[in-house]
Amino acid sequence: MKKNRIIFLSFFLWLGIPVALAQFEPAPVTLSSVTETLDGKTYYIHTIEPDQTLFSIARAYQVTPRAISDANPEYPDLLEVVRSGQKIRIPVSAGVSAPSPLTTTIPAPAAQPPSGRPQVMHANLEFTEFIEHQVARRETLYGISRQYGISQEEILKNNPEARSGLRFRQVLRIPRTVSRPVEFFLYTVKAGDTKFGLAQKFMIPQENLEMLNPEIVELGLVAGQSIRIPAEALPEPDILPPPEAGLVFVPDTIPGETTVYDDYCLDPELKTGYNVALLIPLFLNQFEGNTHSMPADHISFTFIQFYQGIMIALDSIQKLGYHLALQVHDVGRDQEPLKELLREPGFSNLDLIIGPFYPENVDLVARFGLQHGIPVVSPLLNNSAQLKGFPNLFQVSPSMETQLSALAGYLAKAYPDENIILVHNDQPQAKELISVFRDALRIEFSDMSRPVDTLSLSRVDGYYFSETFVGKRRTNVLVMNDSLFLQNQTRLRRSQTPPREFKEIIYNRDHLQGLIRSFDKEKKNIVITLIGGEAFLSNYLRELNQLTNQYDLTLFGTPQWTDYQTIDPQYLQNLKVHIFTPDFVEYRDQHIRDFVYRYRQIFRTEPTVDAFKGVQTGFFFFNALLHYGKQFPRCIPHINRYNPQCPFVFERLQSENDGWENLKFTLYRHREFRREDVTRPFSDQPEY
Repeated sequence: MKKNRIIFLSFFLWLGIPVALAQFEPAPVTLSSVTETLDGKTYYIHTIEPDQTLFSIARAYQVTPRAISDANPEYPDLLEVVRSGQKIRIPVSAGVSAPSPLTTTIPAPAAQPPSGRPQVMHANLEFTEFIEHQVARRETLYGISRQYGISQEEILKNNPEARSGLRFRQVLRIPRTVSRPVEFFLYTVKAGDTKFGLAQKFMIPQENLEMLNPEIVELGLVAGQSIRIPAEALPEPDILPPPEAGLVFVPDTIPGETTVYDDYCLDPELKTGYNVALLIPLFLNQFEGNTHSMPADHISFTFIQFYQGIMIALDSIQKLGYHLALQVHDVGRDQEPLKELLREPGFSNLDLIIGPFYPENVDLVARFGLQHGIPVVSPLLNNSAQLKGFPNLFQVSPSMETQLSALAGYLAKAYPDENIILVHNDQPQAKELISVFRDALRIEFSDMSRPVDTLSLSRVDGYYFSETFVGKRRTNVLVMNDSLFLQNQTRLRRSQTPPREFKEIIYNRDHLQGLIRSFDKEKKNIVITLIGGEAFLSNYLRELNQLTNQYDLTLFGTPQWTDYQTIDPQYLQNLKVHIFTPDFVEYRDQHIRDFVYRYRQIFRTEPTVDAFKGVQTGFFFFNALLHYGKQFPRCIPHINRYNPQCPFVFERLQSENDGWENLKFTLYRHREFRREDVTRPFSDQPEY
């Protein structure tokens, strides 16, 4: 074991990757009362204690690490290294004795009205929004920066792909500051409040909370601090009838599963630090020879980008002041070393396990986690059968059955009256999947024949028991978008009406002419093709492209279509090709751009899908652990509804004894020669 660990460290030092095998927990920070004045500015004098970090010190004094570094020029490496016993200056102007004031354009809060409701206030606040600029011929970065009055570095920060040079007709996102009127009320932060918790409490996205309160992005929240909450989070008092009014009970046959919240989630058991293990195949036993001569496709690089994504997520979490230790273990297919690892002292005290990556070992690790109350994450496998009997197991990648069922739901809602055509070759290896999709289509279109869904509860008058608001009314069930409910056989059905018919073509029997005979010139023709193969698809799309002047065609294809390199992009555009996938990356999203820029800086290469999966998996489960503790699976309904843009929405497979499968998938179409997510139209504008 010692020999392996030495090789492990050498391997990752060569890669230049930050390894965190034994992260320590930063020590608590006691605020200093000693001050000094230098050049007219007042500073606290803080003596660094053992195991304190610059981030924990900055958080305690409500200043940024950069502000501390700037105040101590005699320690030029302070951002990287802090030394026990160092005396450093902390700026008082933004410290705990003088919390960040609200913008001067905001009036002081008026006295609370007799009802106790907070006073709604109005102000003009500055926000950053983006406009798009299309690069003209011979246009330079310098010229564009002069045109918009911003620096070249600011343009590159928001368009990291432009660092390799500008391209004709490339679209750049240009930031600009705008003033916008907003309505809000003031909330006084209480001990224990977090941004995550407040976003849930007021049912607003955390991004909106940070936009109204930019000072909390780096400094966090401090008890007694006043922050702004959007006015729409304040319920209207005049629409709620008194409790004595008649109660209306919704029958138990309402479709979908009502979500019952666990009281634990309102006051979870939290610790000062958490321990996580990553069981990832690094193939160190196959590592031989000079590392500098290793080819780029060496087996040791198979999962390395997932690891790098996890490390970026961990680094970001720790910079926020949270205490999370990550152990990394080289775990492949062989079960004997894994069994030895699970027997190591202290391993049963873990708070979370991410991995393993091979199906042979999932049962072994999931069973170990179940015995010791440890949540386990299966990061890349997409077989939902692995979830049976393991309520502590999470499957990040949705199964093909789940994706096809969700696709059927989308088609029923988007094209209820169009000409639906299912095309396949009745191939033996895909019979079960085709059957799943065929049945899902019939059920979904049958459901659409009756316009009743969970959202119709917002039309029901009455006063209900819970605190959930829908349409500004209270309800006794959690009302969520239907896409968040199970799309598989566990979903209750509400109609026995005859299913709507759709057409089915077996292409190797009916050929192109049979497909053409199924087209309708009076309707949109929605063609779902469950056939792969690059040679087939190239001919198939070429022949259908010739028919676009006669028929309105929209094609839906499988994830492997994205792997084919010889497909003419014009065909994808003309045929409005849609692809369903769990691995879509929206590069126009600012969070994605920031990650790409940071990844390039650290690893000097482009992130792949595995890198995005790593950072998303890390952020989701690290945050779940930090905000709800080791028992966060009890709070998945809270986490699911917190951020609709999150790539994960987990539901149990069938029963309480089964694990959790991610139901979230993306359906994108080819439009204007780029991929556009049709399930989440992208907007650069913040939502309020």
